[in-house]
Order: sequence, then C-alpha cells, then structure tokens
Amino acid sequence: MGEPDGEKATFWYTMVASTMGSVAVTAVCTPFDVVKNYWQASPALNHQRINTSGLQVMRHIKDAYGWRALWNGTVTSLVYQIPSNWTFFLLYERWREDVPDGVASAAARATAVTLFSPLEFLRTRVQATTGMGEGAMATVKRVLREDSFSSFWRGLLPTLVR
Repeated sequence: MGEPDGEKATFWYTMVASTMGSVAVTAVCTPFDVVKNYWQASPALNHQRINTSGLQVMRHIKDAYGWRALWNGTVTSLVYQIPSNWTFFLLYERWREDVPDGVASAAARATAVTLFSPLEFLRTRVQATTGMGEGAMATVKRVLREDSFSSFWRGLLPTLVR
C-alpha cells in the first residue's frame, strides 16, 4: 500500500483509502453479483438454468425490473464492505508488528470475514431476490422467521477458505 511520505499509514489514510476502494469495487462488481445470485437462486430460472448465459440473465433482470435492479443490494454491500475492510486493515497494521505479514493478513481477514459474515449473507439474499420487492429488513425478518439466527453465518467456512 503506498504510504504517504514513506511513513506508516495513518488511521485516517487507511480509512479513506479502504472506503474509496470499497465504493469502487462495489460500484463495478454489484451487477455481476446480482446476476450470479439471481441466476443461482431465482425461481424464475428453475427450468432454464443450464441453458442460460450470464448475459441472458442480465437482460432478463433489466427487462423485468429495470437497469437499477442490477445494483440491487448496493447499500447492503457498502454497509458490509466498508467496515469489513476497515477491520481488516486496522488489524493487519497492528498485528504485522508482532507476527509475519502472511499470518497477520490471514488472521485479520479471518476476523473481518467472521464478524461481517451476516452482512454478506444478507447482501447475497437481497440480491438473489431481485424484483421480489424485499429489502434488507424484510429479508432479515424472513430469515429469522423461516430459519435461525445462526443461518447468518451459513457459508462461513467456504468463505474463509476462499
């Protein structure tokens, strides 16, 4: 990470840089996440999932729900990405003073992923229900009603391995 004047990154420098990175990545990647999550979970594609391309799914979402639907879950994604990246960078900067960089990085990422896994789960659910008119709070209520609190950490192990 390019640090100002060759000094150790300051708290605010780290926060601003990670926030800008989170916003840029979210703006570019959200449409791809929406297409992937909708493609994997949408009942509308149950009978044609195998013979459908990503571009066809994107067109379907655009035609059925409008262009804005491709950025469904952007706010949830930012609410997840920004504090997750802050946590990672702050822990990494602190821990790399005491342990090798690789260990500090892995431990910081594992901590951030574990803490913010419920928000990633929520973002994925919101994106998978594109066009169903269900926002983040309605999704939380539905998950708690139909499943359990621990379901918010479902998929944590594969995410940590990734």
